[in-house]
Parts: sequence; C-alpha cells; structure tokens
Amino acid sequence: MNRSWLPLVPLFGLGMSWVLASGCATDAAPPEDEDSGVTPPADASRDGTTVTDARPPGQDSAVRDSAVPDSARPDGSTDARADTSPTDSGIVANPGELVDPTAPKTGDVCPTGVPEFDSIARRCGKCGTQRALCEAGRIVGTYGPCTAEKTGDVCYPNAVEVGVECGLCGSQVRKCDLTCAWSTGVCLGEVTNGCVKNEVTYIEGVCPAIEQARKQSCSNACVRGVPEACAAQAPDTLAGPQTAGGMVNGVFSLSSLRTIPRLNSGSCPAAASAINVGYHYARITNPGAESINVTVSQSAPPVGTKVNTYIAAYVGLSAPPADAAARLACSQQVRDTPESITLNIPAGQSAYILSMAAAANSSSRFELEVVTNFVGPEVAPAVDTDVVLDPVNGNTVTAPVTFVATQVLERVSTGTCPQTIATTKPAYRYIRVTNNSATARLADVSLATGLDTVIGVYPGPTPPISTDRPACVGSINDFCSGVTGANSCLTGVSIPAMGSIIVYASGFSLTSGSTTFSATTRN
Repeated sequence: MNRSWLPLVPLFGLGMSWVLASGCATDAAPPEDEDSGVTPPADASRDGTTVTDARPPGQDSAVRDSAVPDSARPDGSTDARADTSPTDSGIVANPGELVDPTAPKTGDVCPTGVPEFDSIARRCGKCGTQRALCEAGRIVGTYGPCTAEKTGDVCYPNAVEVGVECGLCGSQVRKCDLTCAWSTGVCLGEVTNGCVKNEVTYIEGVCPAIEQARKQSCSNACVRGVPEACAAQAPDTLAGPQTAGGMVNGVFSLSSLRTIPRLNSGSCPAAASAINVGYHYARITNPGAESINVTVSQSAPPVGTKVNTYIAAYVGLSAPPADAAARLACSQQVRDTPESITLNIPAGQSAYILSMAAAANSSSRFELEVVTNFVGPEVAPAVDTDVVLDPVNGNTVTAPVTFVATQVLERVSTGTCPQTIATTKPAYRYIRVTNNSATARLADVSLATGLDTVIGVYPGPTPPISTDRPACVGSINDFCSGVTGANSCLTGVSIPAMGSIIVYASGFSLTSGSTTFSATTRN
C-alpha cells in the first residue's frame, strides 16, 4: 500500500540491540558480508526512468545514503515540494538493503544471550528471513537461503526511486519503508491545465445532433489536442495484448448527455433497470491468429475519482448492440463489484465492453485495463483429488482437503445454477468422484464442519475452464441440511455409469485450512 511520507532526515545516535527473531533495520550500516543468499536487485526502473546507484565507486550498494544537504528541513516541515523534489532535496536513488545491516555477520561473535548451536535470524530480501547457526566458540556461521519474502508491489527496505511518473506528466520520489512497502512523495512538475496522457474525451452538447460529439485526444506530453469535427461517437478501441501477462489501458469518459437504461448485475441475458445512466462502449480487438483470454477492469483514472460503475461484455458482434433488446443479450454476466469481467476473444474478432454509471446523472472518467491471461485454447485446471464412489448403498468414502493461499480463485456465487462469479477470492480445490459401476448412482457429497466452505458440482471428467465456471449443476451451497457433521453439502447428486463428476470445494472467504470431503452412495 502506498502511503505519504515525510522528508528523509539524518539519523544520529540510535543504538540497536539484536533480537533472535527476524526484524527490520532502522538505519544504515557498513557493507554486508557476501554469504547472504540474496540476489542483489538490478537497477530499478519505472515508467522508462532508470534508477541507478549514485554512490561513489567502491561504496557498498546495500548501504543507505544518508547524506542529506545541510539545508534539508527536519521532520514536520510543511514545504513538501522542496523536500521531495528530486532536484532540490539531494535525495538520490538507492537500490535498497539486501539484508538487515544491524544484524551480526558471518564470522562475528554471536549476540549476547545466544548460546552455542542456537540459531540466529536476520531480515533479508523483501522482508524475508534467513538463519545462521551460532557455531562452536560462539561464532556466527554461514546464513542459509532467504525464505518467506513478501510478494506483489513490494521492495527492498530503504530503496529510493526518483523521477517516478505521476499525475499530468509530473514526477515524484518514492521510498521503501521497513515493511517493504512503497510510500510516495508529492507529485511535482505537472503540466498546467494539462490532461491525462493519451486520454480520449468527447465534448458533448456542442454539435447539431445529440448523438454527435467532438473527439479530443491528449498527447503523450499531457497536452490537449484540437477537437475533431462533429461526428457520431464510435467506440474507442484497444488491441488485446498477444502475450500472457500483457496489459493495455485507456482513460475514457461516460457520456454526460446520452443515456440508456442501466443493466442490472447478474447472469446474461440481463434485465434492464428503470434508471437511465451515462455509458461508454470500448472495442477490444484480437488481431492475432489465436484466441485470447482477457480480464477487462474499470478503475479510477490517474487523476481524479470514478463514480460507481457497472460492466458488461458482448463477444462476436461487428458493432455495439443496436437497441435495448440487443443490450440484454450480453456475454456471461453483468458485474458491479468488482468492476471486471473475464472473457475469451476468438482470433480476428472483437469484444465490446459496455461501461455504465450506477446512478442517474453521474458522469465520470475511468480507466479501462485489459490484461491477457493466456493465448490459445484454455487448458482445464488439474484435478486435486480423485475419489472412487463405493458401489454399496450407504457406504461413505472420504478424502482430506487442504486449502492453501497459493491456490485461490474468485468464488462462484451461491444459489441455483447457472450462477454468477462472486467478488471474494478464496482458496479452492477440485475433486473428481468416479462411479466405476455399470449403473448410474446418486450420492451425497459434503465438506466437514470446522471451516466455512462452499460446495458445487460440474460434469466430469475435467474441471471447468474459466468461461464455464458459472455453468454448475444443481446449485452452489454454503450450508448443509441432511448430512450430519457437514458445513456444506449437496444431496442426491447424479453420477453417470462408468462416469464422473467434478466437485468444486471452496472456502467462503478463507485462504487456508483443512477439512474432510465425503461421498456417500444413496442407491
């Protein structure tokens, strides 16, 4: 999480005592030993701005540069611009600390109170931990590998990046704190009366017809362009990235004058509300030779705020829906929280993304982000557990289920199938239940009490791909009636002869924990 931070100041006279648990450094230290097991960070870069180590040759890059000019203001200064400007404050780039510089190094005497052959821990990498043994003679041994580092938008403690682009082509400094999180300074040097880089807007109400507007584009230097002539508003276009993990985005505006009945959230075909709202169509193209699976999300623009919005998608159309009836025939579902949708776009085709305000008389700018999840046919997820149904009526087979934070997915909503995709992203598992008999069987499937769980069923033999997840069988349950000792269950589930079903086992919101899966034969 980004947080505002006060100007850097020199730290003097801070005594430190070493503790056995992993901790965070509070100040710079002499160069570190070379056995840390941590890979040094490359020169950081962001938005095209290269950040390099500005120390004199030979100085250890793990040491924080605390040489702040004498004119630097103390903490509490109200002149944030002077203290955070890369050119005014004397702040220089710093790749950050690979290990806690206050911790004992290999070959040092073990800290007071640590007996021989006890372990010593120190912070490493991005707030991970590495350990060394207090060897014979109370000498610190070699440190092992760095483990349990934080992931995501994290950083090395005391890293500093300068010239980070922000706002209307401005720049700022950002600093990594001792929890490995970035904090940012004030955005300086923005273009006066500028605009968001590459933003497209439509000036409405100045043309002869209500459906017309004058298109205006913002340059790469955040300068407004000359508005184009009056014309009907064509959908703005973004080309879907052709590599997994690729991203494109654009900043657009909901219409302030043209309105349509807002679609209600839920499965498609959708229902229309009685509220007329501003809207926007964006065309996401797939110019490649293979299909792409993309997630399209709405978020706040780089500058300003966004009103609450809804999102819907239409795949395979040559133009946006022509009328109210066509708008109801959306693909998959209409979502309002989170404002994102995942869909496949076939090779050479397009998807039209409809963004709508949630309330009447709400105009807003928003950013549309398109991320490619994979290219080509989607591969079905792996089965986590295989269970063979007992052919004897009344018999039960069980299997352990362990949820882990590394396997999470947006949960399928509870209720009668087909269902929508919920906003929470808990841990999940897929369990295949196979009926090896020549007779179709009915079974009760359940997850034991102790964890708050959700259970559902799909046709076998493989788990559903992303676009088929709403197409469950029967219902998705987060409760149980009729199975003793179960937190969630489905009763009377049909399993074809010599066939199988896929049981979707998910936490309601949890990301870890263990429970037991049971399947009881009922005929």
